[in-house]
Amino acid sequence: MEAIRRVEAWLGMAERLLLTVIVTVVLTLSFYQVVMRALFSGGILWGDTLSRHLVVWIGFLGAGLAAGADKQFAMDASTRLFSGRLKAGVMLACHVFTTIVCAFLIKASLAFFRPELAEPKTLLTAAGVKVPAWALEIIIPAGFALLFAHYLLKTAQAGHALATGRELPGHAE
Repeated sequence: MEAIRRVEAWLGMAERLLLTVIVTVVLTLSFYQVVMRALFSGGILWGDTLSRHLVVWIGFLGAGLAAGADKQFAMDASTRLFSGRLKAGVMLACHVFTTIVCAFLIKASLAFFRPELAEPKTLLTAAGVKVPAWALEIIIPAGFALLFAHYLLKTAQAGHALATGRELPGHAE
C-alpha cells in the first residue's frame, strides 16, 4: 500500500505543478489581452482560443487533485456516515463505480479524439506555428485517464482496507 501512496503523491505533485503553470499562463495571457484591448484596441488573435482550451485543462487537473485527495462531495458525505469496514466497503463500491464510469468516458472521448488526430485541423497559428486542435483537446481523454488512474488506486486502497480491517488512508475516524 505504500507504493500506491507514493504513486498518488507523485501524481498530485505533477498535477499541482502543471496546474500552477497553466493557471499562470491563463492569467498572464488574459491580463495582457485586457491591457492590449484597452490601450491599443487589439490583442493576440489566438489568445482567447488558447485561454478557453486551457480552462478545460485546469478543470481536469483540478478534478484529478480532488480525486487524489478524496475531496469529492458525494464520497466525502458518504464516508462521514460510516466507519470501519462498512466505510471501506462503501468507499470500495464508490471507487469501483467511478473507475468504471471513467473507463467509459475514456472510450467515448477517444471516439471524439481519433477523427481529430486522423485529420488534424489548425486551431490557431502562433508565431507562424500551426497548432492542431488535437494538441489542446488531448486533455479530454488524458483527463479521464488521469481520473481513472486515481480511482483505480483508490479502489485498491479501499479493497485492502476492507480485506484487512485497517483504516483507509486519509479517512481516520
